[in-house]
Amino acid sequence: MSVAGVPYTTNFTDLSNDQGFQFEFFCERCGTGYKSTFKASKTQEVAEKASQGLGKMFGGRLTKVAERGSSMLQNVAEPKEKEKALASAGAEVQSQFEQCPSCGSWVCRDNCWNAEMYMCSACAAKEQVAPCPHCGAEVKGTPKFCPECGKSVAPLTCASCGTTAEAGTKFCPECGTAFA
Repeated sequence: MSVAGVPYTTNFTDLSNDQGFQFEFFCERCGTGYKSTFKASKTQEVAEKASQGLGKMFGGRLTKVAERGSSMLQNVAEPKEKEKALASAGAEVQSQFEQCPSCGSWVCRDNCWNAEMYMCSACAAKEQVAPCPHCGAEVKGTPKFCPECGKSVAPLTCASCGTTAEAGTKFCPECGTAFA
């Protein structure tokens, strides 16, 4: 379920304070966060000006009354202002997210989006086709074994230096150690 005005995530943090509103929205796949611009609270500004004005008009005698009135104004108006600020912040940050046409998930552009294939990186990985290094059959996605010959198509890791190489490689391209 999305938050009003924020279709791409339900994972966000409210960074607002007495002076204004700010939110950080997170990619639900990788957790990368994107902060909205800080927006000053109009309710807070009006409340402060009213409190200061009454305090000056009546000299310190009505300061407590002015402060209570200011507090009441904030309690009534601030939730609506915050709701609008959340929707506005959501719209501001939405450009950092894309909705995958394949699976419908919203993901961040920085880490989880494959712009070349115009889909999320998870769906793009499923769509990738590569030849099996052993028999040449087309292998779709990122399986561990070729569906034709049954041999491993998973990347190899060198036991000596930790370098990763494509399946079917006989020797480590970094240190020359033979792959088993």
